[in-house]
Amino acid sequence: MESKDETILQLHSKCGENSELNSRKDLIEQLLRKDETISELTKEVEKWKTIHSTFQNFVRKKFDDLENEISQIKCAQTDDKCSDNSQVSSSNDQRISEIDRVLKNNGEKLSDVDLKVLLLENCTKNGHLLWKVNNFQKRREEAMNRKITALHSPPCFTKEYGYKYCIRLYLNGEGNAIGTHLSIFFVIMASEHDNILQWPFLKKVQFTLLNLEDRCKDIVEIMRPNRNSTSFQKPTKELNVAAGPTKFVAIDQLNDGFIKDDALYIDVKIQ
Repeated sequence: MESKDETILQLHSKCGENSELNSRKDLIEQLLRKDETISELTKEVEKWKTIHSTFQNFVRKKFDDLENEISQIKCAQTDDKCSDNSQVSSSNDQRISEIDRVLKNNGEKLSDVDLKVLLLENCTKNGHLLWKVNNFQKRREEAMNRKITALHSPPCFTKEYGYKYCIRLYLNGEGNAIGTHLSIFFVIMASEHDNILQWPFLKKVQFTLLNLEDRCKDIVEIMRPNRNSTSFQKPTKELNVAAGPTKFVAIDQLNDGFIKDDALYIDVKIQ
């Protein structure tokens, strides 16, 4: 017959096993929830890709049909020898203008679908964004010519159902840094979850420009929010006032390993 001590030890052992089993069960459930989230995001991206492909084919066909119609109208204008040629020409001009308007409208819709697919593919929900800025030289020239002065990253979240934000980048600088530095800003965006979050936003933001030849030469700036700044209050508009280092990196430094294949990389961590 087992002693009381042995019985107690066995009970403790079983309790320990049950505790370990419960911990493993919790871990498995967490992993399953994460898998479900990833699966949902993947399905959403695939759905938009399908919509994008279908709409692109539809617009392409419309473009072809409308271009053929324009060609036929122009041919008719050239061959028309009737006395009321001016009336025919005016009618054809109106039709061409209408076709141009439809082409422009379809092009804008296609661009909107392209943007939605791009945002879904690049959105992060863990407070970490690695942003690759392509076509650097062209975009820098556009910034210098004041055509497109600011670039925006895809919208991101600090965590699922967390703060929504994006990064704004001026390739030719902003304010007192125009022409001399890259300026980078953190922008809080309005989201449907703002009512369950704590305000003001007080998390530390770390900006890093990656040196692609020597990571020891990365340029790092850390921004600590000012609780009294409007930039970090609960948004009342789509975008809050941007905040960040105006003189992030001198433009003259960029050729020292920060640009490769006409692209630079910016790493942003919310801590």
